[in-house]
Amino acid sequence: MKLPCPQCGGEIQLQETSGFVPCAFCGTSLVLDLTGARPHLLCRVRYGAADTLPLLRRWCDAQGLPPPSNVTPPHLVFYPFWRYAMPGEAKLIPAWPVLDPRWGDVALPEAEQVIFDPAVVGTAQLIEASVAEAAARQRAFGETAASLAPGDLVHVPFFEVQALIGGDPARIGLEAC
Repeated sequence: MKLPCPQCGGEIQLQETSGFVPCAFCGTSLVLDLTGARPHLLCRVRYGAADTLPLLRRWCDAQGLPPPSNVTPPHLVFYPFWRYAMPGEAKLIPAWPVLDPRWGDVALPEAEQVIFDPAVVGTAQLIEASVAEAAARQRAFGETAASLAPGDLVHVPFFEVQALIGGDPARIGLEAC
């Protein structure tokens, strides 16, 4: 099977109909599924692990919550989202099976987006995309899904910590951009 690269137009020879492949011409990392080939992107990390406690304290202050205590060391996790161009701003839909409603309201960070490269992820945890783009689009947009262009896959970095806030345990994901 042959497809044009959405980045450079070069012809991509496919052996599989889904998964991840690089374009042989421009090196763009592509995600493939039954709806076609699209760029696989990554939001670049802007904050370090040392920034998480001040960011968490600032968030607690803004929410009117007491300062966090017993904060675990942060670990970096890259979560996959299908990104859809919408009027106003992009909409992110989780690309992994998740029931936690907090992931439904994630905004695309104002961050440099680069072509996915495992070297950028390094030792951080990478959650693999396992929800097909067409299924995510249908679930999120229902009857209007057919009128939308397919989404792009973007991994967004979060520092995950556990803390006590007002004596209550909380698992918190701080966007790292």
